[in-house]
Amino acid sequence: MTNNQSPTDQALEIVFNLYEWADGIYLPEAYIVKKDADGTLTHLVQKATTATLSPLGLQPDADQQKLLEWIEQLQPAALEHRYNATRKKKLSLADLLQEEDIKPLIVNYIHRLLDQWLAVVYRRKLPLSWKVARKVLVKDFIVKFATQPLQPVLAFQKTPEGVNYRLSATLGERKIRFRQFNELAPLTNEPGWLLADYALFRLEHINGNMVKPFRQKDEVAIPGASAAAYFRKFILKVASKTEIQAEGFGVTHDDQLKTCRLEPVRNLFGGQWVLSVQMVYANAAFNWSDKKDRRTTLEINGDDIHIVKVSRDFDAEKRCIQKLPELGLVHAEGSSFQPESQPVDDPYFLLGWLADHREKLEGEGFSVVAPAVDDKTVYLYPAGLQLSAGGDNDWFDLHGEVQVGEFRIPFHQLAPYIKSHNRFYPLPNGDYFLIPLEWMARYQSLVEFAKKPTAACGFKKASTPCWKNSTCTTTALKPPIPRCWRPLPCSKPTCAPISWRACGGWRDITSRASAHCWPTIWAWGKPCKPSPSCYTPKRNCPTARRLLQKQVPPNSTSFKPSPSISIS
Repeated sequence: MTNNQSPTDQALEIVFNLYEWADGIYLPEAYIVKKDADGTLTHLVQKATTATLSPLGLQPDADQQKLLEWIEQLQPAALEHRYNATRKKKLSLADLLQEEDIKPLIVNYIHRLLDQWLAVVYRRKLPLSWKVARKVLVKDFIVKFATQPLQPVLAFQKTPEGVNYRLSATLGERKIRFRQFNELAPLTNEPGWLLADYALFRLEHINGNMVKPFRQKDEVAIPGASAAAYFRKFILKVASKTEIQAEGFGVTHDDQLKTCRLEPVRNLFGGQWVLSVQMVYANAAFNWSDKKDRRTTLEINGDDIHIVKVSRDFDAEKRCIQKLPELGLVHAEGSSFQPESQPVDDPYFLLGWLADHREKLEGEGFSVVAPAVDDKTVYLYPAGLQLSAGGDNDWFDLHGEVQVGEFRIPFHQLAPYIKSHNRFYPLPNGDYFLIPLEWMARYQSLVEFAKKPTAACGFKKASTPCWKNSTCTTTALKPPIPRCWRPLPCSKPTCAPISWRACGGWRDITSRASAHCWPTIWAWGKPCKPSPSCYTPKRNCPTARRLLQKQVPPNSTSFKPSPSISIS
């Protein structure tokens, strides 16, 4: 975001920056930067935060605001606070990184947030600098964005002494060796982001740490005695996805399609979830739209490393793709598919759709990969909900149970998550149940009123407008009013526009008293506190008629709610 005229009569720009905080650990920050008449970024003014932007007339958009929030979360002080929370003795971030059990947690957290941060900067092509400093021209430190990800190429040559291993990459038609860069920084491990000579690259399929040995040399020698263990640890998990060149190994061939894999991934440019369609063979996987028709990969049996040459069966792949439209999926772009229609207000709609349709997809021969959202693996199985209602004179209890896959969850355990707008409920197996957006909207007002500390959601009967205000469409959820009650209009504007008169069998309510001095509250068949200004009722009040028609079920004969409600 740029301002047209700053207090210094010079245009300003928000510029994001990356710097190396410690060896191999990179953190983001943001600056307010001056711009000259032709738009060239010149000198730093000050750090950019929510507090410093407004006085200078800079209003960050939604993406920039989110980037600033991530920057705050990745400040050393914020990281120290996060990882000292349960410690009696507080340590600095540098000392925390010296502890072997804590360092991986901190590094993984930094990489996860930094990946999201870089994805937004990359998608928006926002101004990004590298190790910028004061008293320099910012324009000389601006990073360029690669137009496409780097595709790694792994090459192995078997020798009497062991295996020679080389790692390079391709960018379109251009072959890249990592040693050719003057400066190369793996910013994140998985997924891999590289910053090389003021250019930002996304690294496909392999992690950033795999690049580190090749910053100064083209080849790594692996001794024969440890070759199989090295390949299992570092190579095997990426071998099916990457280009492999091999010499001196035994060779076999494979052309049998094993399965069509559907994997939810975030679109790098749009940010929305899509289904990546991959064709999986015994030792290799291809993106559906990939033009390559064969791949060389590895197979390890004991200490024997074997080369497998995989050829694609396009006829079998075509039969799989033809099933997707019948299952409600349409081609989006590249190898990606998505449901025919997606609401814009639900960012996780695809994951919910996949949970509901998983059984049918697997029945058609597809395999489904459970995605991870912020390190939370989503449990992709359909969910059902059953509710029942009951209570005593003062309380109204809502009992319920959620069935999702093999797990049964009491509804009251979901209530805190619905109340805090957190859709991810942890399951005993370590995965997370994604609470449907419909449930979040339907029961938000209900859990706001839950007060009673029981195994059910308890509500004071006086607070039961939460039933009416919830978006639930099940009529039985509304506390019905006996037909023998009749409305009387109220003259006090702050009172409910309807008061009630009870007849035989019910405790009397003063006919000219307000049912409750609060709009849309239900009368529960007990004496109300009269309101003096309500003693002179207005007759033929249109507001009362409208509310009566809207709120009172026409055939309600029972005062208590329905004892069992099933919602799926």
